[in-house]
Amino acid sequence: DVGLFVVRKMSTLELVKTKPSTGMNPHQIMLTPDGKGFAVAYYGDIGAFGRQPDGTAFNVTQPRLVIYDLESFEPVHTFDVPTKYNAVSNHLFFDHDGHIYAHTFQKGYDGADSFKTLSDYYRKFKLPASDFEAHEWRRHQYFYPTPLLRFNMKTGEMEEVLTSPDYMRYPLSSCRHPETGRIFIACAGSGNYVVREPDNTYKAIPSVNLGLYVGAGVCNIPNTPYVALCDEEMGLAIFDAHKLQLVARYDVRFFVQNHSTYSAWGLPA
Repeated sequence: DVGLFVVRKMSTLELVKTKPSTGMNPHQIMLTPDGKGFAVAYYGDIGAFGRQPDGTAFNVTQPRLVIYDLESFEPVHTFDVPTKYNAVSNHLFFDHDGHIYAHTFQKGYDGADSFKTLSDYYRKFKLPASDFEAHEWRRHQYFYPTPLLRFNMKTGEMEEVLTSPDYMRYPLSSCRHPETGRIFIACAGSGNYVVREPDNTYKAIPSVNLGLYVGAGVCNIPNTPYVALCDEEMGLAIFDAHKLQLVARYDVRFFVQNHSTYSAWGLPA
């Protein structure tokens, strides 16, 4: 699945432009900090899912981040996730120091010896393909801890800024809070959100501290001291980015795995 870029007029949804993407399975899109381009996180091609100690059943090829020119949609920079991780690059974000980050994840399932592919699971639970992340079989998912990768956008140099910690499972979204300089990462597979401090230290805080089961979408609320975190299914929490204390919680219904409602730069996503 090469994917397609589609541009529509916001007021009328009129189709303005389409163009094939340059990677396999594009997932997240975000404007670059200078407003001159946009970045896309590509899953790559996932051959099969399985739960094996060495992760070989996952079979990921060409996971990457690509930055495109906003006018031409032509690729400007490509950042490949090394094959040694055998992990998908599902999400991305930027900091204010010239770096782009790749969230990675690797997923498996209980009973992989009998059910090695997604289609096997659909048949087992009699689910249509559209129910990829929903219903009963979701409880059988297992997420391996994989690293958070940081790329220098000028040199392409890559480093692991979080090396496969147990609390960093299946990150779904991130944001940077300008006042505090903190980066917040929602990790659905480990039931917590991660706080990266300006001094590059990290800590994990359980989502239940905010009255949520699984935090999925996190975003900075522009021009406020607050950050929002939404649950996979029910609940939206607003917390203080300085004190990390709950300010308000709302019983809002979500479908599985919402992402953030604002980009890291305070622009509507």
